Amino acid sequence: MTPESLTANAPRAAKLPTTRSFHGDDFIDNYEWLREKANPDVIAHLTAENEYTDTITASQQPLRDALFSEIKARTVETDLSVPVRRRGWWYFTRSAEGKPYTIQCRVKASDTGDLVADWTPPVIDAETALPAEEVLLDGNALAEGQPFFSLGGMALNEAGNLLAYCVDNAGDERFTLFIKDLDTGLLLSDTIEGVFYGLAFSPDSSTVFYTVVDETWRPHQIRAHLLGTLPTQDKIIFEENDPGMWLGFDLSPDRNTLMISSGNSEYAETSMLDLADPSAAVTLLVPRSLRLLHGIDLMPGAGQALITHDHQAPNNMVSLASLDQLGENADPAHWQTVVAHEDTVKIEGTALTGSHVVLSVRRDTCERVQLIALDGLGTKAQQPAIEPDFDDELFTASATFAELDAPLIRIGYTADFTPARVYDLWLQNQSLVLRKQTPVNNFDPAKYLSTREWATAADGAKIPLTIMRRADLDTSVPQPVLIYGYGSYEASMDPGFGIPRLSVLDRGVVFVIAHVRGGGELGRNWYLQGKKLHKKNTFTDF
Repeated sequence: MTPESLTANAPRAAKLPTTRSFHGDDFIDNYEWLREKANPDVIAHLTAENEYTDTITASQQPLRDALFSEIKARTVETDLSVPVRRRGWWYFTRSAEGKPYTIQCRVKASDTGDLVADWTPPVIDAETALPAEEVLLDGNALAEGQPFFSLGGMALNEAGNLLAYCVDNAGDERFTLFIKDLDTGLLLSDTIEGVFYGLAFSPDSSTVFYTVVDETWRPHQIRAHLLGTLPTQDKIIFEENDPGMWLGFDLSPDRNTLMISSGNSEYAETSMLDLADPSAAVTLLVPRSLRLLHGIDLMPGAGQALITHDHQAPNNMVSLASLDQLGENADPAHWQTVVAHEDTVKIEGTALTGSHVVLSVRRDTCERVQLIALDGLGTKAQQPAIEPDFDDELFTASATFAELDAPLIRIGYTADFTPARVYDLWLQNQSLVLRKQTPVNNFDPAKYLSTREWATAADGAKIPLTIMRRADLDTSVPQPVLIYGYGSYEASMDPGFGIPRLSVLDRGVVFVIAHVRGGGELGRNWYLQGKKLHKKNTFTDF
């Protein structure tokens, strides 16, 4: 605790009453004036608070310096991602020591007819560029001279010669959209302000689709920009007027259809726009009146949709439906079951390759990847799901790349004391190939332990705990414990490696994550039991 002699001198904000009225009730806010960012009195108060903090924490500076040095020493700053093959190119990112932003790069891929050779990533030196390597974007160059820099959405056209990307130089997540000609390295004249996340090119590269937000920062419009025209001429493709719904879009697996989704935490609506047909209109697939949480993958050329949904299935199920079974009168009871509901397994979503459905599922609190062959899907001949095996008891595995023309999927993997790994899973024989493990200096995983324990909540519910510590820590006597929890938005605190945590553990602290209700670790009901009138459980669990 901070001594009273120090807190007595803390700067205190002036009370300047402001009255606001809501639904006939008056509310007096003494600190409304602090919202005025440019007010000299506000700036003076913030300066005084910072100076006060520096004064009372001055004795901690040696510890801060030591922690920073340890984190920096363990971090390998010059590194690169495993290249991903898309439409004839290998795409990857570089990071360089002393530079805060990544560099987006690519090299041309070869097509020899040997799938294994053609889809095996090239070996690239983290220190040296390849002779034919192209730099698409250098975040360090883009950030130079700017008060703030964040890279938003990025999208490549089908031909691979145009790159649309968004930049935020204010920190308000309203981006400026630029389009770069990758053949010349020059920017097109097309520049659009006020763009939100989400970008896509039309199949013929004539148009860029993007979203914008309203005055409450809610994405509410999808717009289409025809290259070479003014932003004021951009067409509104779809507008979501319900203030309780967020709008977004993605491309179908064959990249010929714009999939439009409006949703919130309880239900969604999905429509589509055929980008290959200039005369096509937006078509409703699953209406919001069904009150379904769902996601849709269009099956290329089959006139069918693969739907992950929660109709009488709180942990979700996967169904197959023909497009004529969808629309305003869609009835989930008539869809064909592909993966049935389970009380102990939450289905997070699906992706499609040319031969398999890729499932993201959560079982025993951990996110996992499963495969189901497309042959016989939705029939009695459907094959059982296949799940790759990993060594850790508690881990996170997620599909980071799955495309129709790829003979493999890519899996990102990590555990509490396993630095991030990248695997390729070949679809033909389900062989797993380790492509990379993130390098970490001065780290020996054998020195640490991660275990799962359970605590009993006030109402008898069993709350999972992840307990991390040094393997040589004497647990027969009390030790300092740092407990972390979240428990909202169905967000799960999944196993994952973190360099900063090691410095805490090395000082004899036990680090505990309490997976309280309101998160998603134990399925949909775990979230619902920490929401609305049940929100109290989140806090009593902790």
